[in-house]
Amino acid sequence: MSEVGVTGTRVVPGETATKSDSLAPASRLSRLGNLEVWWRILAVLLFFGVWQIFALINQRIRLVNPLFMVPPLELRHTLVRQWNDGILLDDLRTSMTTAFEGYVVGCSIGVVMGIMSGYLLLVQRLWDPIVQIFRSIPPLAFLPMFILYLGIGDLTRVVFIAYAVYFYTYMNAMQGVRHIDPVLIRAAQSLGAKRLRIFRSIILPGAMPSIMTGLRISAGMALFVLVAAELIAAEAGIGYRIMWARQYFEVDTMLFDAFLIGVLGFIIDVVMRLIESWILRWKPQVVET
Repeated sequence: MSEVGVTGTRVVPGETATKSDSLAPASRLSRLGNLEVWWRILAVLLFFGVWQIFALINQRIRLVNPLFMVPPLELRHTLVRQWNDGILLDDLRTSMTTAFEGYVVGCSIGVVMGIMSGYLLLVQRLWDPIVQIFRSIPPLAFLPMFILYLGIGDLTRVVFIAYAVYFYTYMNAMQGVRHIDPVLIRAAQSLGAKRLRIFRSIILPGAMPSIMTGLRISAGMALFVLVAAELIAAEAGIGYRIMWARQYFEVDTMLFDAFLIGVLGFIIDVVMRLIESWILRWKPQVVET
């Protein structure tokens, strides 16, 4: 029987795995990872380069009002102004604190209930139909109700974010548990493993890839609904700043804060990928040759 070690190297009976064999996949993964980073950087630079060229051309031929087409290099003045005024740090602190609190609450409940629904048939029968009903309703449809019940404040935004991200973590956690190979569970039972040991050694590790996917998707969703909530029910934050800029027709501020959200989302996704790689370091990686 062939074995798979923690490094993901396949050992065939009768053959000896050399050091170079075990390091080759890792080195290929490292090269592919570096190449992927450069491709991402190139794509971003190309996007802003095309935008800058089009904005400069538009200033001459005026396809659209130049006030609506701000060159990206001009946004650096907005960055400096918001930094010097202290607005940038205040908005970041307010928005990220609210997003983090709602994300932690929603994901924690979603993971626990998803695992329970996937592992316990009674919980799935009683709880999953209710989730499926509310999952089909856009979270923004309930924002006025949250404001009505909880008022305009941090609690409203935290609960709203928690509600929005709950469904992604719940669905992924439940599907991760349900798709575990039952042969593994029966094998553990035949060896005398108790239910808690099966859950800790088979169920949870087997569902972890799906759980991490749900956590990554929920991180992006948290930013999305945060901005939506701050556009309506906030007195500070990035979304509030965009609405304030709209009222005073500051297009550069609107664009800057919109791209600030995109940069934050990109950074959060990179961090989540690193966390996922560390948690799932036991899982063999697929290397494209």
